[in-house]
Amino acid sequence: MKLFKYRIILNSFLLIVFISLLASAQEKKKLSVEWRYSPEAASITQLPNVQWLDNGKAVIYDSRKPADQRTFELMDPAAGSTKPALDMKKALESLKNIMSEKTPPVLPPTSNFDKQGEKVFYLLGGDIYLLNLKDASFQRLTETKEEEKNVNFSPDGNFLAYVRSNNIYFYDIKNKIERALTNDGSDSLLNGTLSWVYWEEVFGRKDLAYWWSDNSKSIAYLQTDESQVSVMYYPDFKPAVPDVIKQRYPKTGGVNPVVKVGVAGIEDAKTTWIDFSGNPYEYNKG
Repeated sequence: MKLFKYRIILNSFLLIVFISLLASAQEKKKLSVEWRYSPEAASITQLPNVQWLDNGKAVIYDSRKPADQRTFELMDPAAGSTKPALDMKKALESLKNIMSEKTPPVLPPTSNFDKQGEKVFYLLGGDIYLLNLKDASFQRLTETKEEEKNVNFSPDGNFLAYVRSNNIYFYDIKNKIERALTNDGSDSLLNGTLSWVYWEEVFGRKDLAYWWSDNSKSIAYLQTDESQVSVMYYPDFKPAVPDVIKQRYPKTGGVNPVVKVGVAGIEDAKTTWIDFSGNPYEYNKG
């Protein structure tokens, strides 16, 4: 909700600036739908994508530029300088060697950088691809039938954590090894991902239920057991052939999911459960 409000404020501000620029132009133009979606209008109303790094610098991606000129740029506010951070053509060639005809014509903007600004990941076709900005090389990290989601770098940039089939995994980038932190995930037991009620009512529709420690040695996560939560069915009319969506949905007065907090170590993948037995529930269970 907060993000939605911020977007409204930002769009309103850009609209005011846009109208002011039009009013002050020496040669007035009539506003049209075609012009609104033209490159000229985009240069006025759009802003570059900016990702700040721990060193005070920022990675910029300017979508206002022609597609063949877009790339990641490194901005140094202290020096007042900006320079290319990636050879986009070389990066696309590297990705094409992996994906062949499925390669996108240009890499889209993203905020999925490590804190050092050296690596960035993309989710393409449900799998994770890692881009090294220094040598513009891509590496495919996963190739699974199930999709990965909730991908995040560790603070030191050496690992990527993600959720697949309701289990938490992490990938050791240096040694190119994937390890599972949990293995008991199922349709009703969720690790590192949220049930509908927590996603909707607690976390503001952000599906992330795990967090790296500052030293990158462990991950705290939520485990949700919603096996006793009532099941609802919703028709899905979006696909060409309508489908039915099955969802655990606690009705008023019904059973809520049971949530535990665990901390798993990267070295041994063992979970220590946090004891909250002395604390009452923060909501009414019935």
